[in-house]
Amino acid sequence: MMTEKQPSPDDRAHDFEAMHDYWEMVDDFLHGADTVISKGRKYLPKFANEGDDDYKDRLNNAKFTNILRDICEDLAAKPFAKELNFADAKKVPEEMVKLAEDIDGRGNHMHVFAADVLFWSIPNGLDFILVDKTRVRAGATLAEERAAGARPYWLRIPASCMIAAYTAMIDGREQFVHVRFEEERYERDGQFGEKEIDRVRVFNRERVAGADGSVTWAAPTYEVWEERKKEGQQEEEWVLIPEESGVLPIPFIPLVPVLTGKRTGTSWEILPPMRDVVHLQKKHYQNETNLEYTKNLTAAPMLTAEGVNPPMTTRNVSIDGVMQSVEEPVKVPVGPKTVLYGPPDQNGTPGKWSFIEINGSSLTFLADEIGRSEKQMRELGRQPLTAQMGNLTVVTTAFAASKGISAVQAWALGLKDALELAWKYTAVWMGRTEEPTIAIHTDFAIDMESDKAPDFLLKLREMEEISRDALIAEAKRRDLLGPEYDAAADLEKILAEIPAGDVTQDEMAALGAPPPPVA
Repeated sequence: MMTEKQPSPDDRAHDFEAMHDYWEMVDDFLHGADTVISKGRKYLPKFANEGDDDYKDRLNNAKFTNILRDICEDLAAKPFAKELNFADAKKVPEEMVKLAEDIDGRGNHMHVFAADVLFWSIPNGLDFILVDKTRVRAGATLAEERAAGARPYWLRIPASCMIAAYTAMIDGREQFVHVRFEEERYERDGQFGEKEIDRVRVFNRERVAGADGSVTWAAPTYEVWEERKKEGQQEEEWVLIPEESGVLPIPFIPLVPVLTGKRTGTSWEILPPMRDVVHLQKKHYQNETNLEYTKNLTAAPMLTAEGVNPPMTTRNVSIDGVMQSVEEPVKVPVGPKTVLYGPPDQNGTPGKWSFIEINGSSLTFLADEIGRSEKQMRELGRQPLTAQMGNLTVVTTAFAASKGISAVQAWALGLKDALELAWKYTAVWMGRTEEPTIAIHTDFAIDMESDKAPDFLLKLREMEEISRDALIAEAKRRDLLGPEYDAAADLEKILAEIPAGDVTQDEMAALGAPPPPVA
C-alpha cells in the first residue's frame, strides 16, 4: 500500500504550476544560446529514426538567435530613456532620497532596479518586489538598528521562483495572506568547496474568526525551510530554520506584484503579452538549426560507387558482454588531395565513383520561413519600426507603432503604481507616513514625430503664438535641451550679453525679462 505524499514547502500552488513551464522557457531563452542548447531535446526534438550520434552532431551545430531578448530590451528601455525618480524630490525626506540611491543594498539606484523588474515582467507577464528589512533583535531601539546597519531594501522575486501566493480582501484592498518562493543559493563548503542549498521562504497570515462572525487576520509570520539530508541517509527532508523565523513587526506581507499580463480572474495564472513571441522563438530556433544542418549536408555531398566492392576490415566489439570480431567496410576518405580508384569487376567493366548532391531548394524554403518567423515575432513584440516594413504605408506604420507605444505606456503606469506601493511599504518599515509619488517617462510618441518639429516650434515662437517658456519646455521634452538646462539662469546670461540701449523695453519683455523698477 502506497503512502500518500505529505505536503511540503516546495509544493507549487495550481496557478504557479500552470505557469511554471512557460516561465522556465522564458528564463532559458533570455539567458541565451548556451542555456537553450544545453537543454537538448526540450527545445530541439529528435527526428524520427535519428540516431544518437547524428542528433548530437546536429545539436553541436545548433544556432540560436535571441530575438526575444532584443524585443524585451527595446520595449523595457522606453520608459527609462529619462531617469525614473520621485515626482517632487523636494517633498521627499532626505532619508528616502538617500535610500533610493541604493534601493537594494547592492548599489543599484531605483531607476536601475525598476528597469530590471520591467525587463523580466514583459515576457513573463508578472514579477514581484519584496520590501524587506535587515533583521534585528525584537524590541531593538532606533539607535541599535542604525548601529547594526539595519535598513529597508528591495528584492526582486522572479515569477519562476514563486511557489504559491494567496490573497484576501483586507481593509478594502487585496492583500497577500500566504506567500512561498524559492531561495536557491550556493555557500562555501570548507575552505575551497561549495555546496548548493535549496531554501523556501514563507510568509503567512492566519485567518481569525470572531465570536460575532467577523473575520480578522493575525500578524504576518516569516519562516525559512531548507532541504537537508536525513542523518545517516541519502534521503532529504525539509527542515525549519528557527533562527530565521519569527513575526514581522509590520501589519502586512510586504510583497508587490508587477503585472504586464492579464490575470485569469482572481488567480495568478497569467496571460503574458509575449506568449506568442516566446513560442515563435522556439520554432525560430528549430528552423535556424535545421537550416544550418541542411547547409552542412548540401556543402558535403555524399559519395557513391557503382561496380566497386568495398574493402573490408575487422574490429573487435563487445556483444552481450562477449568480445567478438566483426567485419565492416573501411571508411573511404573524401576531400582535397584524395584519389579514389574504381577497379573493374569480373567482366572487365570499370567501377564508377560519383557524388549525390542535395537539391538546395530546401535551403531557400527554410531561409524564407525563418525570415517570416522573425518578422512576425517583431510585429507581435510591438516593434513595427524595426521590422521589415517595405510594403506598409506611412499610416499603417504609424498606427502599428502607436499600438506598441500605448501598450508600453500601460506597462509603465502599472510599474509606477507598483513602485509607489513599494515606497509605501518602505515608509512603514522606516516608521514614517509619507507616500512618495514616482515620475516615469511615458511620452514615447515624440520619437515618431517628424524631424521638422523643431522648425515648426521655432516658427510658432517667431509668430508669437507660444511663449519662450513653452518653447523651452517643448525643447526639453524632445531632448533638444538637456534636463539640467536652467531657463532663468540662461536668460540672465543673455541679457548680460546685450549692450545697453540696443533693445527696447518691448523687446526685453518679449525675451521674458522682468519690467524695470518704477521710479
